[in-house]
Amino acid sequence: MSRTHLPTLLAIIASVSLGAAPALAQPVREDGKATVTMVSPMSIVKIRDLDFGTIYMDATSTGGTVVIDPTRPEGSEISVTGAILSGNDGHSAKFGGSPERTKKIKIRIPKGTITMTRLGGTETLVVRNFTLDGPDQRTVTASTYFDFRVGASIDIPAGAAEGAYEGQFEVQVQYP
Repeated sequence: MSRTHLPTLLAIIASVSLGAAPALAQPVREDGKATVTMVSPMSIVKIRDLDFGTIYMDATSTGGTVVIDPTRPEGSEISVTGAILSGNDGHSAKFGGSPERTKKIKIRIPKGTITMTRLGGTETLVVRNFTLDGPDQRTVTASTYFDFRVGASIDIPAGAAEGAYEGQFEVQVQYP
């Protein structure tokens, strides 16, 4: 090998053997969230809201009905009829409570309808046929926690305005 090629060869060997050191993996971080719901005796708390989920409807749709059935297993409570599609992301409302002693309770849900109004608008939808995941009278055990789920139906008419709709309903638990 001639002397004229030796510096080039040494430069190539140096760049291969001393190449850039591999980057160390950077740690990936994500924060978690811890929550707790404290329930005092003779009370009721909302665990989650009734959510009809995301509904897909094109301009030519004739509308349809979304039903949240709280007697079905969680995660499969939603059913849709008519010319609409569901994102299957809806679920029943869930409430919990705790009695001071073993007793029979009565759960009251709306017997009529409630109106949901489009956020940022005046358009409305009507929620009807509220249902429970079991009987409205139940025996609950002293110093334990109980919960129940509430579902309902909503009719989506043809031409319903796009957007998020909200409404409120009342649930009562009577501890006689």
